[in-house]
Amino acid sequence: MAGRPPGAPPQTTATRPGAAPASEPVTARLRKRLRRARRRLRTAGVDYFRGGAADWPVLCALALLVPLMIVLNIWIPDWAPPTALVLPILAGALLLRPGSLVVLYALAALGLSAESVIHTGQRVASENPEAYVYGVTPGAALVAARTGPGQRLLEVVLADVSGKGMDAGSRALLLSGAFGGLVGSLPAHDFLPAANGYLLRQSWEEGFATAVHLVLDLDTGEYELLSAGHLPGMQRLAGAGRWEVKEAEGPLLGIYDGAKFDGVRGRLNRGDVLMLCTDGMVEAPGRDLAEGMDRLMGEADRLVPGGAPGSGAGAAAALIETVARDINDDRAVLLLWRD
Repeated sequence: MAGRPPGAPPQTTATRPGAAPASEPVTARLRKRLRRARRRLRTAGVDYFRGGAADWPVLCALALLVPLMIVLNIWIPDWAPPTALVLPILAGALLLRPGSLVVLYALAALGLSAESVIHTGQRVASENPEAYVYGVTPGAALVAARTGPGQRLLEVVLADVSGKGMDAGSRALLLSGAFGGLVGSLPAHDFLPAANGYLLRQSWEEGFATAVHLVLDLDTGEYELLSAGHLPGMQRLAGAGRWEVKEAEGPLLGIYDGAKFDGVRGRLNRGDVLMLCTDGMVEAPGRDLAEGMDRLMGEADRLVPGGAPGSGAGAAAALIETVARDINDDRAVLLLWRD
């Protein structure tokens, strides 16, 4: 070629496929790598939720949380109660396939058993065993969520499973996860029928439970109470200075399919108090339910005077200690008042 010295290599402007030009800035190469990583992550996520990818990484991550929470419950039980295990179970219900979810349930049950054994030993070895309150896995489930347009509705579910001890605690833990996924995702009148169907599908030996479902409008104070064989709600009317029983009708959960639940409506005015509880708060040998409810309302009158702001701080725990301290049953109470 004219103008090229003899023996010189031929000149070319072609570049190797896929090679970045020497003049390409570092920031441009970083952007390309980030785009490729984002595409890979998005593809992996789509494959996972379409069922085309394994869920064992998620199962391993959630399975590691179970012993971690058990250890935290043993070390700092005030900050990590047994019911904290509902968090990995709820995440598993959303992310895992049925077979993997059963494995996670089994790990949680084993963890609860180990936690109970350790706390039992600590209670026996303590100087005052009767005052040792840790390691008691409740057979009651409490779930709450803000729902509706603008999150103006407060939905609360308080359930009490049949039986006592670790078996009841394990079932209450499972119910907490299941109910947490149902609250807010269904219309209010569809929640208890869906919960009833869930219990029927479990085929537990002691598969029934009671539950009360509260739907409260935070703006107006109007509410509806739906019950599945649960104790009635109790409302303190600030203007009248007296308590009123709010009793809805409905059968126990897990007994038969097609159950109907009829609600009762009410309104929380300024200073009113609404109280929900499990039967462990009012039942005692030689005492009927009416007497137990009267005593509970009387103590609540003393602990939450008029529903004034801040006046009921710690009232629920104080009620348990005052009314049902020595009761060998699941004890749960919920107090709501309007400032």
